[in-house]
Amino acid sequence: MDNKFESFDSQLFSWESWAQEGPLSMQFEDVTLKVQVGDYPAGTKFQFAFLLGEISLLVLVDAEQKEHAFRLGLSVGEKVDPPDMQCHDEGCTHHH
Repeated sequence: MDNKFESFDSQLFSWESWAQEGPLSMQFEDVTLKVQVGDYPAGTKFQFAFLLGEISLLVLVDAEQKEHAFRLGLSVGEKVDPPDMQCHDEGCTHHH
């Protein structure tokens, strides 16, 4: 089993900087898609991305400041046992 766990956002895109905007919302700057989103293939760059978890929305902002919004769906992956999980975040507080 692959023990590497990626955050939700890092599965969608890479970024240069980010900020927490609320309990479930984040803003990212200088993003590059890792997967296709709508008609935008992996590798497409955007100036900003907003993950609005409270309303399950991804908003991508291009260089012309045009917003492109997408509903986020949920997919559940394979079952893992908590002892198998590895936390890669600094300051992780969950128990392994």
